[in-house]
Amino acid sequence: MKPDPWEEKLRSEAARLNRDAPEGLDQRIIHAVARSARPPAPPRFAGPAAILFAAACAAVVFYSYQEAAKPVHAPAAPIALAVPAVPVQPEEAAVPITTELLQEDPLQDEADSVYSDARSAVSFLAANFLPATPQKSG
Repeated sequence: MKPDPWEEKLRSEAARLNRDAPEGLDQRIIHAVARSARPPAPPRFAGPAAILFAAACAAVVFYSYQEAAKPVHAPAAPIALAVPAVPVQPEEAAVPITTELLQEDPLQDEADSVYSDARSAVSFLAANFLPATPQKSG
């Protein structure tokens, strides 16, 4: 049987590239495996930094609480001037608006919209997907 040309090519390249392993490779592999098998070192406690951070957080919370608890002493006059005057309508003027709002039925409007959308969808499906009626020749 004639050897495959690909196999011959691969074998010749492998023979050319076959090099000896560097010295100590086996020991480096063993040490790397042993190092990875050891349990990780416990995390160190950063005592002073953690205490300082907790104290800073407590100070911010305390300061914001103190600021929120302070009463606000602002003059009332500028606030009163900033609020626009709202016209007061008599009851007679509000009655037509109220009856107009009561005559509207949002639930019925929504039902009508849904019905209209359903009709449009069915019409679209019928026009595009139902077979056309054959014309009688005669």
